[in-house]
Order: sequence, then structure tokens, then C-alpha cells
Amino acid sequence: MVAKKTESGLKQKQIRGQMAPFDRESLDLVRATLRSKRHWRDLAIHNTGIDTMLRASDLLRLRVLALVDHEGRVTPQATVRQKKTGRPVIVNLSERTRESILTLIAQKGKYRDDYLFTPLDSDGHGRHIS
Repeated sequence: MVAKKTESGLKQKQIRGQMAPFDRESLDLVRATLRSKRHWRDLAIHNTGIDTMLRASDLLRLRVLALVDHEGRVTPQATVRQKKTGRPVIVNLSERTRESILTLIAQKGKYRDDYLFTPLDSDGHGRHIS
């Protein structure tokens, strides 16, 4: 704990460390907000991150072909090689996540070898978010 002075000069204890995990209501509120604002990329990142529990470096480097089959459908299960450990990890994608990924792919007109998550100022092809 760290002591912190308030405006009145009194000391207040502030807790540091790991935050409490999000609850289901908070996650649903974030999803609803992103969906209402039509932020398809951010919604797909949010959903994919929650489902896969991948590190940010692995999540942002995902390519369309890692999650989409030869018929253009997002697969319910995929194998991703982690950058840090080099180990393959099997990830499961919920129906909600698959829908958000499919919407992102359709909105940006992504090709199979494109990165899934590209900068907002790009045409959907090219480098990944860093």
C-alpha cells in the first residue's frame, strides 16, 4: 500500500497491485459500446483476446488464415504458435467472437494472408498493429 495525500491534507491509503478481473456485466457493456459505435476491429480484438487469453504480442500478430478455413468460415478452434515460448497453443473461439471476426474481415475486405488486426488508418492490408 502507498500513502497518498488528498486535497484536505489527510493521508489516504491506496492499494497497488493486480486489479480485480472484469465481471461479465463490464465485458458485455464494453461489447455493446463497441458494437453501437461500429468499431468492428476493436470489438474483434476484445472478443478474441478474452476467448484466447493470448498475450497482446501474439493476439495482434494473428493472420486471417490462422482463424479462417478454406471456405471463408471462422473456425471454432485454431492453433497459434506463441512468440515468447515458441509453443503451439490451441485456442477456442465462441460464436460471438467468430461473428465479430467475420464482420471485421468483410468490412475491411481482408485476404487470407493479411494480418487480422491492422491500424485504423490502413486499408485493411499491410502491417499489424504494434
